[in-house]
Amino acid sequence: MVILTNYLDLNSTHTYNLNALNVDGSSLGNPGPARFGGLLQDCAGNWIMGFYGHVMHLEILQVELLVILNGLALAWENGFRFVSLRSDSKFALSLISGSTPMYHKYAAILGKIASFINQEWTVKFEHILREGNSCADWLAKLGAKSSSSLERVLHPPQDFAFLLEAYARGVSFVRH
Repeated sequence: MVILTNYLDLNSTHTYNLNALNVDGSSLGNPGPARFGGLLQDCAGNWIMGFYGHVMHLEILQVELLVILNGLALAWENGFRFVSLRSDSKFALSLISGSTPMYHKYAAILGKIASFINQEWTVKFEHILREGNSCADWLAKLGAKSSSSLERVLHPPQDFAFLLEAYARGVSFVRH
Protein backbone atom coordinates (compact mmCIF):
# COMPACT_ATOMS: atom_id res chain seq x y z
CA MET A 1 0.00 0.00 0.00
CA VAL A 2 1.34 3.43 -0.96
CA ILE A 3 0.05 6.69 0.50
CA LEU A 4 1.26 10.22 -0.35
CA THR A 5 0.55 13.08 2.04
CA ASN A 6 1.97 16.44 2.98
CA TYR A 7 3.63 16.39 6.37
CA LEU A 8 3.84 19.97 7.54
CA ASP A 9 4.66 19.49 11.23
CA LEU A 10 8.16 20.58 12.17
CA ASN A 11 8.64 17.76 14.63
CA SER A 12 8.64 14.02 14.64
CA THR A 13 5.20 12.97 15.84
CA HIS A 14 5.25 9.37 14.75
CA THR A 15 1.72 8.14 14.18
CA TYR A 16 0.10 4.97 12.93
CA ASN A 17 2.91 2.85 14.46
CA LEU A 18 5.01 3.42 11.36
CA ASN A 19 8.78 3.53 11.45
CA ALA A 20 9.93 6.96 10.26
CA LEU A 21 12.46 7.06 7.44
CA ASN A 22 13.70 10.61 6.86
CA VAL A 23 15.90 11.16 3.80
CA ASP A 24 17.72 14.11 2.28
CA GLY A 25 19.97 14.64 -0.70
CA SER A 26 21.97 17.62 -1.88
CA SER A 27 24.06 18.62 -4.82
CA LEU A 28 26.65 21.39 -4.84
CA GLY A 29 25.63 22.72 -8.23
CA ASN A 30 23.09 21.26 -10.59
CA PRO A 31 24.74 18.99 -11.59
CA GLY A 32 27.49 18.92 -9.01
CA PRO A 33 29.15 16.80 -6.34
CA ALA A 34 26.30 15.08 -4.52
CA ARG A 35 25.69 13.58 -1.10
CA PHE A 36 22.78 12.05 0.76
CA GLY A 37 21.74 10.81 4.16
CA GLY A 38 18.85 9.44 6.13
CA LEU A 39 17.75 7.85 9.36
CA LEU A 40 15.25 5.23 10.44
CA GLN A 41 13.43 5.69 13.74
CA ASP A 42 10.83 3.62 15.54
CA CYS A 43 7.32 4.95 16.14
CA ALA A 44 8.49 6.57 19.41
CA GLY A 45 11.26 8.51 17.67
CA ASN A 46 14.14 6.33 18.87
CA TRP A 47 17.16 5.81 16.62
CA ILE A 48 17.25 2.51 14.73
CA MET A 49 19.91 3.23 12.12
CA GLY A 50 21.23 5.88 9.79
CA PHE A 51 23.06 6.04 6.50
CA TYR A 52 24.90 8.46 4.27
CA GLY A 53 26.88 8.44 1.08
CA HIS A 54 28.67 10.39 -1.58
CA VAL A 55 28.05 10.15 -5.31
CA MET A 56 29.67 11.84 -8.27
CA HIS A 57 28.28 14.83 -10.16
CA LEU A 58 24.49 14.48 -10.31
CA GLU A 59 21.44 16.69 -10.60
CA ILE A 60 19.58 17.30 -7.36
CA LEU A 61 16.46 15.40 -8.45
CA GLN A 62 18.54 12.31 -9.21
CA VAL A 63 20.17 12.52 -5.77
CA GLU A 64 16.78 12.88 -4.06
CA LEU A 65 15.48 9.82 -5.91
CA LEU A 66 18.62 7.82 -5.09
CA VAL A 67 18.36 8.56 -1.36
CA ILE A 68 14.71 7.46 -1.42
CA LEU A 69 15.76 4.25 -3.18
CA ASN A 70 18.60 3.62 -0.70
CA GLY A 71 16.35 4.35 2.26
CA LEU A 72 13.65 1.96 1.05
CA ALA A 73 16.26 -0.73 0.36
CA LEU A 74 17.73 -0.44 3.87
CA ALA A 75 14.30 -0.47 5.52
CA TRP A 76 13.27 -3.54 3.51
CA GLU A 77 16.57 -5.41 4.07
CA ASN A 78 16.26 -4.82 7.83
CA GLY A 79 12.73 -6.21 8.01
CA PHE A 80 10.73 -3.02 8.51
CA ARG A 81 7.29 -3.43 6.92
CA PHE A 82 5.48 -0.31 8.11
CA VAL A 83 7.41 2.75 6.99
CA SER A 84 6.67 6.45 6.70
CA LEU A 85 9.24 7.87 4.28
CA ARG A 86 9.68 11.62 4.68
CA SER A 87 11.46 13.82 2.18
CA ASP A 88 11.65 17.56 1.64
CA SER A 89 11.67 17.00 -2.14
CA LYS A 90 8.07 17.45 -3.18
CA PHE A 91 9.01 16.94 -6.82
CA ALA A 92 10.64 13.55 -6.18
CA LEU A 93 7.61 12.45 -4.17
CA SER A 94 5.23 13.55 -6.92
CA LEU A 95 7.18 11.53 -9.50
CA ILE A 96 6.96 8.45 -7.27
CA SER A 97 3.25 8.81 -6.65
CA GLY A 98 2.28 9.58 -10.24
CA SER A 99 2.59 7.65 -13.43
CA THR A 100 6.02 8.33 -14.86
CA PRO A 101 6.53 8.09 -18.63
CA MET A 102 8.90 5.33 -19.77
CA TYR A 103 11.08 7.94 -21.43
CA HIS A 104 11.61 9.97 -18.25
CA LYS A 105 15.23 10.87 -17.59
CA TYR A 106 15.22 8.89 -14.31
CA ALA A 107 12.85 6.10 -15.32
CA ALA A 108 15.37 3.42 -14.24
CA ILE A 109 15.58 4.78 -10.68
CA LEU A 110 11.82 5.30 -10.53
CA GLY A 111 11.31 1.71 -11.70
CA LYS A 112 13.53 0.40 -8.89
CA ILE A 113 11.60 2.49 -6.37
CA ALA A 114 8.33 1.12 -7.77
CA SER A 115 9.67 -2.43 -7.35
CA PHE A 116 10.29 -1.77 -3.66
CA ILE A 117 6.91 -0.12 -3.20
CA ASN A 118 5.15 -3.13 -4.71
CA GLN A 119 6.55 -5.50 -2.08
CA GLU A 120 4.37 -6.76 0.77
CA TRP A 121 4.61 -3.77 3.10
CA THR A 122 3.05 -0.41 3.90
CA VAL A 123 4.96 2.65 2.74
CA LYS A 124 3.57 6.10 3.38
CA PHE A 125 5.32 8.95 1.53
CA GLU A 126 5.18 12.31 3.26
CA HIS A 127 6.48 15.72 2.28
CA ILE A 128 8.28 17.34 5.20
CA LEU A 129 9.56 20.89 5.49
CA ARG A 130 13.33 21.36 5.25
CA GLU A 131 13.44 22.62 8.83
CA GLY A 132 11.84 19.39 10.04
CA ASN A 133 14.40 17.27 8.21
CA SER A 134 17.55 18.51 9.96
CA CYS A 135 18.69 15.08 11.14
CA ALA A 136 18.72 13.67 7.61
CA ASP A 137 20.43 16.84 6.41
CA TRP A 138 23.15 16.40 9.07
CA LEU A 139 23.77 12.84 7.89
CA ALA A 140 23.87 14.01 4.27
CA LYS A 141 26.65 16.42 5.23
CA LEU A 142 28.62 13.42 6.51
CA GLY A 143 28.23 12.01 3.03
CA ALA A 144 30.21 14.94 1.65
CA LYS A 145 33.19 13.92 3.79
CA SER A 146 32.89 10.26 2.87
CA SER A 147 34.46 8.38 0.00
CA SER A 148 31.88 5.61 0.40
CA SER A 149 28.86 5.31 -1.87
CA LEU A 150 26.81 4.03 1.10
CA GLU A 151 27.79 3.95 4.75
CA ARG A 152 25.46 2.43 7.36
CA VAL A 153 25.45 3.94 10.84
CA LEU A 154 24.27 1.58 13.57
CA HIS A 155 24.75 4.01 16.49
CA PRO A 156 24.11 7.75 16.42
CA PRO A 157 27.37 9.69 16.05
CA GLN A 158 28.44 11.46 19.26
CA ASP A 159 28.09 14.94 17.71
CA PHE A 160 24.62 14.00 16.47
CA ALA A 161 23.07 13.16 19.88
CA PHE A 162 22.02 16.74 20.62
CA LEU A 163 20.31 17.19 17.27
CA LEU A 164 18.55 13.83 17.54
CA GLU A 165 17.23 14.65 21.01
CA ALA A 166 16.08 18.11 19.90
CA TYR A 167 14.37 16.54 16.89
CA ALA A 168 12.54 14.02 19.06
CA ARG A 169 11.30 16.91 21.25
CA GLY A 170 9.99 18.84 18.26
CA VAL A 171 12.68 21.52 18.12
CA SER A 172 13.49 22.63 14.60
CA PHE A 173 16.49 24.52 13.25
CA VAL A 174 16.69 26.85 10.29
CA ARG A 175 18.92 25.38 7.60
CA HIS A 176 21.33 27.57 5.67
